[in-house]
Amino acid sequence: MAGAEAEFKKTLELNPDLEEPRYELLNLYKTLGKEKEIVRLYKDLLEKDPENILAAMELGYFIIKRERKRMLKKYSRSWAIEAPIKQK
Repeated sequence: MAGAEAEFKKTLELNPDLEEPRYELLNLYKTLGKEKEIVRLYKDLLEKDPENILAAMELGYFIIKRERKRMLKKYSRSWAIEAPIKQK
């Protein structure tokens, strides 16, 4: 996967206006769980085109999904601590 990342980045260096390599990098980073890179790429897309609806919607969805996971993780730990253990 590191080879794919390098190729997409090289493509963007040669032609920085292309969106497709950015979306391919986004898919790769989502697979790898690289959250900072995902947010950075979406912000790059939106800086180039503030009316990019796809990037805006996907960034919003990504942030909501990420926060939801964090909240579930946080509360599931507290529920496990607070939940009484039933004994037979």
